[in-house]
Amino acid sequence: MKFSLPSIALSALVLVTGCATTEPTTSHAPVVGAAQSVPAKDLVLWEYRDGVSHLRKGEFADAKRLLDEAITTISGIRANDKNAKKARGYFHKESKKTFLGEPYERVMAYFYRGILYWMDGEPDNARACFRSAQLEDSDAEEHTFKSDYVLLDYLDGLASVKLSQDGADAYKRACELAKGLKLPPYDTQANVLVFVEFGNGPEKYAAGEYGEELRFRDGHSVVH
Repeated sequence: MKFSLPSIALSALVLVTGCATTEPTTSHAPVVGAAQSVPAKDLVLWEYRDGVSHLRKGEFADAKRLLDEAITTISGIRANDKNAKKARGYFHKESKKTFLGEPYERVMAYFYRGILYWMDGEPDNARACFRSAQLEDSDAEEHTFKSDYVLLDYLDGLASVKLSQDGADAYKRACELAKGLKLPPYDTQANVLVFVEFGNGPEKYAAGEYGEELRFRDGHSVVH
C-alpha cells in the first residue's frame, strides 16, 4: 500500500472521534536531537517529540529509531518495577516522576509507528501497533475515554483485509464508535491512503489547592 503524506501530517480523516493528541500547544516546539541530552526521567518525552519532528520532516529512519526506543520503554509500564508504578500514579508531581506519558500520549507513539510500518509495506506490524495503541487507551485511569479511537479499529480492519484476512469485527467496532458517522467500506483495490493531522489534543494542567491533582482539558478541532 502506498501513501501520499503531504508534510507527513498524520492522524486523520474524520474518523477520530475518541481521544486524540497532537504536539502540546503550551510547550516549546520540539528540538530535534534534544533526546540525546535530557535527564533519564524525561527521555521518553523527548523521544516522542523528536520522533514526531523527524517524521514530519520526512526523516523516517530517525523517526522509527526514536519511536522504537520510546515504545521499548513504555512497554514496561505494566511491569512490577518502582519507576513504572510511579509513572502510573496520576498524583505524583510531574517534576518527580519518570515520564512515560498518559494513555493518549502512549497511544500516539504506537499510532505513528504503525503508520511508518505500513509505509514500509508491513501491514502486519502496523496492525500490531494499532492494537497495542487500543490496549494502552484501555488503561485510561478514569475510563472516560476507553479504547474509543475510531481510526485505530478502522485501520486494524483495513490491515487485516490487506493481509487477506477478515476485518469485519474491527470495522464493526469502528462504526459503533463513530456515533452515526458513516465510515467508508474497505476497498481492496485502493492502494493510497492520505493522512491529515488537524486540531489540538488534550492538555494537562495542575489542579487542587497545592497543584497536586492532574487534570485534562479536552482537545478541539474545527473539523467534525
